[in-house]
Amino acid sequence: MTEKDKLSRRKLNIYFALGVVVLAALAAVGVIHFKNVVTEPSGNDVWGHMYKSEYLYKALKRGQIYPLYDETWYNGIQLYRYWPPLSYYITALLMCFTGGNVINAYYLLFGVYIFFGGLAFLLIGRRIGRPVFGTALAVLWFFMPENARMYIDEGNMPRMVVSFLLPYLIYFIWVYLREEKRWALAGILIFTMLITVTHIMMIAMIGIGTFLFLLFDHHRKMGIRRQVIILLTMICGILIMGVWLVPSLSGGISSMDSEAASDVMTMWMSDLSSSLNPLNRINGDIGAFYFGISVVLLSIAGILLADNKKKSGFILALVILVLTTPDVLPILRKMPMSQALWMTRFTVIAYGFFFLSLIEWERLRKPFVIASVIILVVDAIPSFTFERYSVPANDDGVAVAGLLRDNTSQRASLMDLSSLGSYPSYGVCTDGGASYTFGWAWQGAATADNIMLLNQALENEQYDYLFDRSVELGDDTVAIDRKYIGAKGKTLDDVTASAKKSGYTLTYESDKVCLFKLDGPEEFGVVTQYDGIVIGDYADGITLAFPSFKAGMSSNIEDYSTDELKSYHTVILTGFSYDTRQKAEEMVRSLADSGVNVVIDMTHVPADSATRQHVFLGVTDMSVSLKSSYPIFSYDGEQISTTGFPDDMSEWNTGYITGAMNVTGTFAYEMEQLAFAATDENSQNIKYVGLNLLYYYSVTGDSGAEKIVEDILGVSPEDLPERTLIPISSEITDGGMVITVNDAPADIADGAVINTTLAYQDIFVSDSEIMDENNMLCVGTGVTNIKFKYPLFWPGVLVSIVGFCGMSAIWILACKDYGKKKD
Repeated sequence: MTEKDKLSRRKLNIYFALGVVVLAALAAVGVIHFKNVVTEPSGNDVWGHMYKSEYLYKALKRGQIYPLYDETWYNGIQLYRYWPPLSYYITALLMCFTGGNVINAYYLLFGVYIFFGGLAFLLIGRRIGRPVFGTALAVLWFFMPENARMYIDEGNMPRMVVSFLLPYLIYFIWVYLREEKRWALAGILIFTMLITVTHIMMIAMIGIGTFLFLLFDHHRKMGIRRQVIILLTMICGILIMGVWLVPSLSGGISSMDSEAASDVMTMWMSDLSSSLNPLNRINGDIGAFYFGISVVLLSIAGILLADNKKKSGFILALVILVLTTPDVLPILRKMPMSQALWMTRFTVIAYGFFFLSLIEWERLRKPFVIASVIILVVDAIPSFTFERYSVPANDDGVAVAGLLRDNTSQRASLMDLSSLGSYPSYGVCTDGGASYTFGWAWQGAATADNIMLLNQALENEQYDYLFDRSVELGDDTVAIDRKYIGAKGKTLDDVTASAKKSGYTLTYESDKVCLFKLDGPEEFGVVTQYDGIVIGDYADGITLAFPSFKAGMSSNIEDYSTDELKSYHTVILTGFSYDTRQKAEEMVRSLADSGVNVVIDMTHVPADSATRQHVFLGVTDMSVSLKSSYPIFSYDGEQISTTGFPDDMSEWNTGYITGAMNVTGTFAYEMEQLAFAATDENSQNIKYVGLNLLYYYSVTGDSGAEKIVEDILGVSPEDLPERTLIPISSEITDGGMVITVNDAPADIADGAVINTTLAYQDIFVSDSEIMDENNMLCVGTGVTNIKFKYPLFWPGVLVSIVGFCGMSAIWILACKDYGKKKD
């Protein structure tokens, strides 16, 4: 090394050190200023993350490294199974410096983000020989429009952590891609692993973004070996975390159906008129997505003027921008891994590779470098005004959280459709507060279906269902946001009457909220007798309309025993399935012969595999299309009319019944009398109903349809299941729980199934019989000991081993290629 080279390196090191000092000073000043102007954790989601961080900190203090179970949220939840835990470990570590204060740890995290997020760009600048430019971009990293909005407005802590880990992954990718330094593979592996256990969806997005960057960066003369090794290393990094990854992919958001995933994708799209409008952040909606006009202008300039080998980040930024627009959504829905294509979340990836290409743009001379920084700074100016982004806790949410803490014995429920923000999920539960039927992480809750139906009942003002299922969930206190009362014409008197039927009394009322209290033991389980069971994909709508029915756990009738179904007065089949039609028909006839009322919704009978006709027990559903409303029905000697179809279903494609001998309901259609209701020729206990009438009633509550459906089912919409509250006691530790039922009433048999009101988890292991009933943990009388077992441990270990073996092979391959290159 020449003296000139030594001097040059010394100069680089001095600039780098000065850059570190600048970043550290900015982080320190930033924390102080941020705390002064943003006086509490800010963001729509932040309080949910505060709770998870605080819970982990307390568990670590008890010596529990990885808590498997938290009984407080969602009737019990595996809190770190579906939400990767690294961001909460980092916050818990910061809490060690704040005396256990999670709010002060949140402010420290701001400084960590600024310093460590920017440091990677200092490293890139030093390695390229542009430390000053690297320092400028390092300072700007947090203040890029979407980065600042995500931290302050959204309050998404895992994404915050990803945003300061990602630049290091980009750094190591760049080092290996440009210089083929083998040690960079270790960096790629480690940071892929870290991001995987921070935000699993983000690592999938980063993988896609990296693939596109490497694709744009490919040059024929270089081949694709380095690109392939980088991608394989990232895959191995993900697989190595298999011991956590495999359980996290079993259930939770990964089980979201395609329609729900498509709806979520739509939420993460933005029109260019908004995402490139800088005035939004000055005069408009601070929380609106803004990509950054500066990024677009500089990317266009880079594509036109930069060296061909150094413009990949510019291309990627513009491609990601285009992919955030709604026009490409139909294409994205058909892509592999579409569940991970929440496109506006790709913005931080675009920023990272865009910054890399800016630093690599060596032909960009000093005046233009300064101009580029000025353009970025001007675009980022609104990001410096923290108070404008601040989203404080909802005052009503804070007040209701305190009200629930003070009035709850066993578990609280807040019916607000999340309109009061995330604070109640923290305020109700923290510091020895109450358990909570809700939380701020519903996708991984075992009771996700239960709480979605509660929310639907509130929207539809089906208060009989709401309060009855609140008993099932063990809620001794239910608060209802008053702005939802009356949405469908109900009054507070109606709500109070429904509450009374389930044992609740109105104990507090204000212009914001109504609080209902259940009369019962301080800690209780529930024994329930339902009038009937609904089997099939459309069971939930029926149970909302007829709360005395329960939804079956499976849509396949053959998953139930005949003896089990005989315990119900009525069995409804709607959207059901079977393995063999003959066996299903035999089950139905056996139930009818034993006195069970079986109602078959012919609109949703499975199609025959040979004829493709919808037929069951010799009765066939034939297609018919109705417009605007049903014709007048003739039922049981009475003429019955109904209101129109819902506005979004004015064309009603459904079916009438043929092949039934005992027709009980008809309607006129094109000069014919067609059947919509009938009983079986061999048994009055088997009833057929067509025209999708059950669904129509469940969504409209029409009085005419109610008269018919009530007669067919043999129950009233006002009927409730018979519930008995049973005093129980539960002791929950880090390793398991003990549930004791000693004081069951005399009329409760020893073999009774008692709903503990805790959510059933697949980590529960017991020598006693435990059951999953409607997602709730059910036990027998006496003492039940349950241990917590890590889920899918050995499959996860196997995946981790595959990852280690794969990485070993990649390392050997890289070393051999490096040796050949040296030779």
